[in-house]
Amino acid sequence: MISRTLIAIVLFVFDAGPVLAARIKRSKGVSDVGYIDASDVPFFRPRPRPQPASHPPRQHEDVPKPLQVLADRSKFGEIYCCPNINHVAAYIVVQPADPAAPVTTILQNPGQYQALGGYKAPQTLPYKASALRSEMYDEGNVVVTEENLIRASPLYIKASKEPGQIGPVLLQVFYLREGPWLNKTGSWEFGRRGVGADPGWANPIVHALPLEKDGQGIETYLHNFRPVDKGAFKWLKEGGVIDNIQSEEKASTLWEDGVLQTFDDFLKGQGWFQKLQNSLAKPGLKDDFKYVITSPWKPPGKQKMGALLLR
Repeated sequence: MISRTLIAIVLFVFDAGPVLAARIKRSKGVSDVGYIDASDVPFFRPRPRPQPASHPPRQHEDVPKPLQVLADRSKFGEIYCCPNINHVAAYIVVQPADPAAPVTTILQNPGQYQALGGYKAPQTLPYKASALRSEMYDEGNVVVTEENLIRASPLYIKASKEPGQIGPVLLQVFYLREGPWLNKTGSWEFGRRGVGADPGWANPIVHALPLEKDGQGIETYLHNFRPVDKGAFKWLKEGGVIDNIQSEEKASTLWEDGVLQTFDDFLKGQGWFQKLQNSLAKPGLKDDFKYVITSPWKPPGKQKMGALLLR
């Protein structure tokens, strides 16, 4: 059996810890709120030293700056409402290096020609704005860069439905200059996404097709154009976006109605759309949101994008 003397010694040592710590602090001239070396005091666990204010913890180092801006709820909190947008689609118009060559647009063909886009679940505008860039990369290996970007359009919401369209679709048009990137297009979605040392394989089903051929627009001459994507293209073209994006002077008029627009009259009267438009008409929000949607940036992985914009 353990002797009473041994038990008394153990209890004394444990009880003496705080007292001994205090004596050491006073002997070293350390205040009661200071920090001491744990090795000096038996059974004493010091409080963790806080990070100096001049060295805040770094966050989102691999997230592009525009996406960090969009994730700032203190600025954009009011547009994280209204999870009513189901789809996204990007229409990319390519300025040819040879002025005599035709202007083209990029479509993928996994069975039918279609825009770079996707999604079905209804989500908020900030997430869908980022998802649009994500789908451009995932389905086309297209990244908007300083080198290829000429200009981008405002965002448009098309609520009028086409076959296969569940609900509102978020659309944007990019005018990019031809370059080496055009030879690297391909679909990771219908190929193999890279993991670790495996670079993956972008399926070469992505093509740059003339906007016009023999006097006919692509929405007419391309017979295997998926109806939902052809409908959205015609909707944008009839609204002047496809043509005006190609002219610097005309492109400036695209922004006269704000950073978020629609050509559907019935949508203009719906409360959730009006709320988003009114919020994005505020000078601070409007300018910062325009920066996000018109800047060159590569989207992060979908898991990180969701962690930033769906929380």
